Amino acid sequence: MIAFAVGQDWPGTVPQRDGATLELGAMGDLSLFIQMINPTEAETAALKAGFSAYSLFLSPEPPGMVVLIWKYPAPVGYLETFFHGGLYQDDRVKELLDSWDETNALEAITCTL
Repeated sequence: MIAFAVGQDWPGTVPQRDGATLELGAMGDLSLFIQMINPTEAETAALKAGFSAYSLFLSPEPPGMVVLIWKYPAPVGYLETFFHGGLYQDDRVKELLDSWDETNALEAITCTL
């Protein structure tokens, strides 16, 4: 298991702009990473409060394309994330995507600020 410490330096390449990314881990786990450069206190509080709603789109074509839109309190608002499982050449993503529907998608995602 990989652990990330809030408030500590990121152990890899750091994006140069704000955004959200879905990343597939070695065990087939999917994580939501939110990157904000110098967030305000209000933005930090909104992200720590967590999302209040989400929308999920599973594309039939191309298979494995997932779009998630997250609703956070103001001033953050909506964040969109995209994931293309078809880019992975191994079986990590197959079971994950085969089991998803609109009611259980979030059970597979770990959110990290």
